[in-house]
Amino acid sequence: MIKAYIIVFGFIEFAFILGFLGLRSTRKMRKKRCTVPTIGKVVDNVWYAPTYDSYLALFPIIEYSVGNEVVRNRYRFGKSPKPQYNIGQELQIYYNKDNPNDFYIADDGTPQLIENIFKYITIAIPIIAIIIITVIIASGAKL
Repeated sequence: MIKAYIIVFGFIEFAFILGFLGLRSTRKMRKKRCTVPTIGKVVDNVWYAPTYDSYLALFPIIEYSVGNEVVRNRYRFGKSPKPQYNIGQELQIYYNKDNPNDFYIADDGTPQLIENIFKYITIAIPIIAIIIITVIIASGAKL
């Protein structure tokens, strides 16, 4: 029985470690790719569900200039029930010179917040596993 708990917690821990590393890598790679600074303006907030079974949220539509071209993109993070950014708000953004549609908002802490959630859950899983296994052993369960 204890072995089953160890295996289950091990798989969960492994999944969260991979999630954390993937999120951190994605955030760092985007910052490495997107190096051209400019000012973007929020021109709209649209209700959008990233997947068919996910919740609806307000995603900002950001407009910014790349040379002589005006680019409009939906930001990849949304908020509900109120928008994270107001229409007309100007934001410091960085975009990829090779792909101007690839950008991030400089002061948006959402990617770091999601990464931190995964990091702290990854830290908590072994602690929870030790507590549960200790309680099971203390209750007299057989190994």
